[in-house]
Amino acid sequence: MNIKYTMLAILTMASATLVSPMLVAQQSDKPNISVKCFVELFGGDHSIYFARLSELEYERLPRMLVNQKVYTADKSSKIKVYAVRECALEKDKFKSTIANKLEATIPK
Repeated sequence: MNIKYTMLAILTMASATLVSPMLVAQQSDKPNISVKCFVELFGGDHSIYFARLSELEYERLPRMLVNQKVYTADKSSKIKVYAVRECALEKDKFKSTIANKLEATIPK
């Protein structure tokens, strides 16, 4: 009985080892996308974060940005992100009116 579980674990690990590089290869074939996130910074200010990354990274971006330093809206300094309010493709508008007004003031 114990041997069955051991063999199952070995097969599972082996298949995961083979599948992971294939997923990475598939992901790298896809073109990167341009995105933007409306973020709230520690201290209460807001900013727009721009990035070019894969779709998989885009899905993770809101979690990855929290506690990371990003430029303020005037690009004079970097401050840690308190919360990510909204992310969108760069060509799309934000749902938030405040975010759209802020984006209009930021040079790209």
